[in-house]
Amino acid sequence: MVQHHPFQMLTNSYPFPGNRVHISFRRMDIEATDFCNTDFVEVHESGPSGPLLGHFCGNEIPANITAARELWVLFRTDAEGQAPGFLADYSLGWLEKIGIS
Repeated sequence: MVQHHPFQMLTNSYPFPGNRVHISFRRMDIEATDFCNTDFVEVHESGPSGPLLGHFCGNEIPANITAARELWVLFRTDAEGQAPGFLADYSLGWLEKIGIS
């Protein structure tokens, strides 16, 4: 029998001054619950206490997110159920290159 354990993954992206960081979700298939409180992806600007930019679960692909500073991404899952997870790309670029003014 396969044993599943709770898991958390954190990542930070730091752009150079004058740049932006941009994240695009390509696939989203995470266990859905009423309040997305067991398995979820959470995105903040500037660390865990920064502004919440998104809290996601289920299979609806979130809109693209752009931040002025760093993006802080948390993926959390519990030991219950199985789902494929998510796939996201990020890029660093100048404001005009990613359509932000």
